[in-house]
Amino acid sequence: MIWPRRPSCIYVFSIAGPITEASALDFALRLRELPTRKPAACAVLLRVSSNGGAAGSAEAMIEAVNLCREELGLPIVALVMETALSAGLLPALAADRVVVTPSATLGGAGAIVRLLSPSALLSKLGVRYTAYASNDLKDMFSHCADLAPEAEQALHELVQKNGRQFMTTILACRPALSPEGMSRLAAGQVFNGAEAVALGLADVVGGFYAAVAECGRLAGHGAPLLRFVEQAPAVPAVTWSSLDGWLRMGKRWLSP
Repeated sequence: MIWPRRPSCIYVFSIAGPITEASALDFALRLRELPTRKPAACAVLLRVSSNGGAAGSAEAMIEAVNLCREELGLPIVALVMETALSAGLLPALAADRVVVTPSATLGGAGAIVRLLSPSALLSKLGVRYTAYASNDLKDMFSHCADLAPEAEQALHELVQKNGRQFMTTILACRPALSPEGMSRLAAGQVFNGAEAVALGLADVVGGFYAAVAECGRLAGHGAPLLRFVEQAPAVPAVTWSSLDGWLRMGKRWLSP
């Protein structure tokens, strides 16, 4: 008797919106549940649509992708239909293959810190800001005071270090990236999908079906099943008033 082949499946994960600690943790936990899902996974498709966020959280997403590849032996394909910019670019590049639509936007690599200089406005309002710190750099991320020269220099050096680390991460993910692509990425440039493929930043020009076909080809399956693994919904903030309302409602339910 010939037993039917056990069905296998491509699991589709979405990385959408800002890259944050919460989104990175949610993604890692969803990815770690793959061994328990039925049918068994034969490949992972990452749908990436992000304008950026925290580079550290993006690096945590790369770690989750690499662990999935190493521990489960699954091929991973990324699909960018709209944008993968700055930190949003990193989890896409961690995949084995990157599929992009012709007009997708990729790039914007680098690090940035944004600070306001409100001293002129505070002065007009008659408000003075004073901080007593144990050293000259402790208050350099404050939004209430202008940067001291030594703090400005330290912050500049930090941004430059993180920018170099960003490019090191990209090169580790895409060792075949052309020298032109690397230099243009380091300059913060952005590319459309077709140009990204020409520079070695992506592999295939296409859409969702092209990405599914890449997954099937890498997994050795002609037409595998698809399952979408949705992001966890945002948990609403619990306020004291809402908590009091829930407790009162519970009291009514429990009352005889």
